[in-house]
Amino acid sequence: MTAEVAEQQEIQHYEASSVVDKGGEWAVATLQDTVPPSIQIDEFDESSVRLWKIFREAIQPLYFMILCWVNPTWDRGSNFKDYLESQGVNINEVKRNLSKDQRDKFMNPSSHNTWDISMIHVLLFFSICLAGKNDEKWQKQNGSDPEMSLAVLKDKRNETAHNPRIDRGWCSRIINELYELTIKIQGSLKLVVLGYVVIPEGKEEIEREMDRVFDNTRQKIHEIGKGGIGAEVFDEYQREIDFTKKKKLLEEEGFPCLKKILEKLKSINPLNLITGTSSNPNIPVEKIYTEMKLEGESGPCSVPIEDILNHVPHYDHSGLLLIKGMAGMGKTTLVKKINSDWLSKKDDIKGLNDYDILLYVQCRDFIESFKDLLVAFFRDVHQKFQGNEIIEVCLAYNCLLIIDGYDELNDKSSKLFLEVLTLKKSHPISVIVTTRPEFEERFNNQVKSDYTTVSTISLEGIPKEKREEFVCKYYTELGSDNSPLQSLEELLQYLRKTKHTMHEVWGLPLNLALVTVLWMIKPEVISNITTEAELYWQFHLLSLSKLKERLAKHPKTAFLEPTSTKIATKKFVEKLCGESFKALQNDEINIPESTINNLSAFCYSLGMPAEELTGAFLKKVTTSQGSFHYSFPHKGMMEFMAALFFPMKLTNHCWDQSVNTATVKKIFEMLLGGRLPENLHKYQNMMIHMISLFHVGDGDEMKVSEDAKIEALELLERSGVNDKDSGLRVLKNIKCDHSSSRWIAQRFKLFDKDTRIEDHTIDAYIALLRATDPPLPNREEIKIIIKLNDTDGLVELQRQLCRHLINPSWIDLHNHYKGDSEPTVEERESIKNLLTNDCEIYKGIWDPTFQIPPNIGSLDVIFKDHPSLDAFCRSLEKTKQILYFGK
Repeated sequence: MTAEVAEQQEIQHYEASSVVDKGGEWAVATLQDTVPPSIQIDEFDESSVRLWKIFREAIQPLYFMILCWVNPTWDRGSNFKDYLESQGVNINEVKRNLSKDQRDKFMNPSSHNTWDISMIHVLLFFSICLAGKNDEKWQKQNGSDPEMSLAVLKDKRNETAHNPRIDRGWCSRIINELYELTIKIQGSLKLVVLGYVVIPEGKEEIEREMDRVFDNTRQKIHEIGKGGIGAEVFDEYQREIDFTKKKKLLEEEGFPCLKKILEKLKSINPLNLITGTSSNPNIPVEKIYTEMKLEGESGPCSVPIEDILNHVPHYDHSGLLLIKGMAGMGKTTLVKKINSDWLSKKDDIKGLNDYDILLYVQCRDFIESFKDLLVAFFRDVHQKFQGNEIIEVCLAYNCLLIIDGYDELNDKSSKLFLEVLTLKKSHPISVIVTTRPEFEERFNNQVKSDYTTVSTISLEGIPKEKREEFVCKYYTELGSDNSPLQSLEELLQYLRKTKHTMHEVWGLPLNLALVTVLWMIKPEVISNITTEAELYWQFHLLSLSKLKERLAKHPKTAFLEPTSTKIATKKFVEKLCGESFKALQNDEINIPESTINNLSAFCYSLGMPAEELTGAFLKKVTTSQGSFHYSFPHKGMMEFMAALFFPMKLTNHCWDQSVNTATVKKIFEMLLGGRLPENLHKYQNMMIHMISLFHVGDGDEMKVSEDAKIEALELLERSGVNDKDSGLRVLKNIKCDHSSSRWIAQRFKLFDKDTRIEDHTIDAYIALLRATDPPLPNREEIKIIIKLNDTDGLVELQRQLCRHLINPSWIDLHNHYKGDSEPTVEERESIKNLLTNDCEIYKGIWDPTFQIPPNIGSLDVIFKDHPSLDAFCRSLEKTKQILYFGK
């Protein structure tokens, strides 16, 4: 009898009206006996559902129990990952053998009930009692070894799961094979498992449990094999099949679309403001990314970027990671770097490749819901899903969501953020949020009712030792036919020379980018930049210059006289500055569409091309939805533009009044539409820029009166700059002249009988001394204490103290006292000049050229060599009195 005839007879036998069990041979009930009359199901559907139910309800629980038995020391209620680690298993090796979805479940301590047969089968390779993955026992049946039988059992499951046309005959044969496999595994597994049990009583208990579980499994196979299949089972099976199909659809069509859009979002556009809208070169972030300084919430503890995802609570539904940093500090650059690495599958950031999906949204975009976000990234693919189906399918994957710019939330993106918080309660989405520090409290207040864990990382910008690297990368990517790379050395020298007075300014990647662009196009202005406001001012002048060149070639303005173009441009800038103040007042980075329309209409009335003028000062942003909108490059430049409104108004006829009647306070009140509030903290950074602009100006056109400068300083007090510490904090960020600096020194009593110059105040004192004409008032009463751990700026401080004929009485240089670093030649000379008759205490390194001050009372010095020690001993003989002498 041929195999085909035998198979046909076997099928006819299985179509009998009942199920019989004769010596282990199984038959399946007819379709009419098992399926409710209301359901139209053919024999293939019925057979597939029956086997699906057997594997899910009988074989999968058995497989899990086998995992427990072959790991006898594992507490079934504990995390299996932790257990394997305690056994010395390399967890990375385990993860490499799991799919991304399986890795997610493996790392989750409460996901045992979601482990399928394939995942458990991989974990069996690392069990104590069974052979490892590459052992031949898994491939070749050998006596009583259970490995091969377990592999066959798993293969049977895969065989049925991937075959859409299972008839009754095949279904019956599979059931018989499963029954026989459980018998074979039971016998061989007992020998292996019981061999690891030392106590006889323990063997008996485990053997009884194994017999009970195997008997129950076979009974379950029997019941499902002959029992009815209810409508609810068909529905559940169909939902699982449909969901699997939808996941495959998302992977095959949606993922490529997602990655294509993310590719567009990983670049930065550095030249928009000087090239206008006609040329917008994009630089991939990985080309210019330079290591940034990240600090954990437990204090000044450095967090390498490769470990940043360790701070994301992956599997804690109540956890979020907040990255905070000042405007322009590089938050967007950092998350674009994460996006770029995910796209390129780089493994520099640990755990990044564990994510199947990365979604990136900027809060300045107008995306209102999570579904809208998915539509933006998966585009037309979403039309193949019904209702909110795409949300559930997406969240079935390991998903990382980056929300960039919490401080820029608008009415629509606020709704998206709230929906994400709700979704996260029931789905293990990993969420990273960025914001400026001043919005951290609002963020915590919004999420604290639902989330118990908010991990926080502070972004401190580019560290000193990496800034030159960033500038070189940026310069190389921008390219310049007229400026060979060697010419960059002068810019680097400038950055080295000014780093102590511009430490915070050059820590911002945006500022380093701006100064690099300035160097390429207008290098002669670099040496005059000593504050952030001056940097923005010079870049603003460059933008105006480039705009002038474009307008001279534009069809609408090529025929105009240069003077007419200049006047029209100035009017536009003044109007834009007024809008900048409104945006600052409303905490908005985006320019509302109504404002853009008004600016366009204003340009039309001036006969100017609106796109060129707006593009010269605003950033044209492409959203993930493919639309465009305008925004300020970042909060700092928006504050600068708002500050520029004041000198422009003070040096023009305001509201048909003479120049003399315009004051800083009146302009402020006009912009606010009423009286000034008592608290002006929101406008503090803007006023710092404004005061600096009063002192940089553009010749006579931008000069303001001394009264206006003092009035601005008085208003700055109302923003919170009202004591010595806050006065010193802002001093290093402003440009001021002799009268202003003297006013600041007197108002905040910065020089007195106990003036301490430390690491956090040295920049401010250098700026103050530099701006003030010598000598300082009441110089004879000033007593200076220098206490520095970081001696950056020591040379400039000594130079300025010398200008004012001030000698410190106490010099404490921890860096050269305890550390191994050597002072530079300039620093040695500065220390030598500081050791005058007024010096009473000195701690630091000793040099052979130094002389012990005659009035010294305490010395605590370190010698780098014998000549230094010998010179010190000779000087010591000439000293009258030393109260304390350290080594």
